[in-house]
Amino acid sequence: MRVFTLIYKPLVIKWIDLPMKVLAVFRIAVCILAIVDFLSVLSEKELFFYSHSILPPSLSIIDSEYFNLLNPIFEYIKRNGYSTEQFFNLLFLLYLLALCSVVIGFFTRISVFFVLLFQILIFRSIPTFNYGFDNFLTMSFFYCLIFPVGTEFSVNQFLLKKNRTTIIQSRYDFFLFLKTHLCVVYFFSGIAKALDKNWWNGNAIWRSVSDLDYFYYISPYILMFLSISVVLIELGYTFIVFTKYRNIFLILILLMHIGIAITMGLTSFSTILIIWNLAAFGKELILINER
Repeated sequence: MRVFTLIYKPLVIKWIDLPMKVLAVFRIAVCILAIVDFLSVLSEKELFFYSHSILPPSLSIIDSEYFNLLNPIFEYIKRNGYSTEQFFNLLFLLYLLALCSVVIGFFTRISVFFVLLFQILIFRSIPTFNYGFDNFLTMSFFYCLIFPVGTEFSVNQFLLKKNRTTIIQSRYDFFLFLKTHLCVVYFFSGIAKALDKNWWNGNAIWRSVSDLDYFYYISPYILMFLSISVVLIELGYTFIVFTKYRNIFLILILLMHIGIAITMGLTSFSTILIIWNLAAFGKELILINER
């Protein structure tokens, strides 16, 4: 029995600790990406967030799904004589501080709550300029809020001594949620592309990579092959990713997002989906390689 315990216990610890570490890496990677992307936007804040911007936030919130939350805030600012610049400058500072707090894992869940709140206040105030990355970032923060992402690689790890057995089940739910979420996203994205003839004749890829500043020729057959491949990868992902061939489709989907980052310049969008895929299925690849 003692020999069995000596062999079994390290294996159990390994299987418990590895998913917890994946959760922590997900938290850190998402927040570092958010910081980098936010700093790039911050250099042009006058164009988006100030009262003299292209489309002032007080007007752009009309199209926001968070209008009922944002409108009273802007009304309060206007009624009390505060400037939009003061409000957003304070938000920017608090958002960065909260992100840094999540990265180091300092009172992680509370910090993530404020990160989510500030992210909504900042970026949902300019819905016209939002795209897929902002939506995935909001969802990432929500997952960080409800799942135990601060149990590893964090200050909490030393400040708060928690019973790890109480969070084993919740971390399994995280991976199930993330896998299901990705399957839904790719399946309906694939359906939408399959219903568009431009994804079958290569025009969709050509429009994505064409640039008036550069001249280069790509064979129509290559464009057609690439566009059809994207459709098949996204549709097949949902059905294959839970089989023993998941590694093939995981690699294909990662290559697809790397291609999107290179050809379309959507670096942040591609990176966050790469993080999601590696978080959802990466732990299984690690365990397989260590066997």
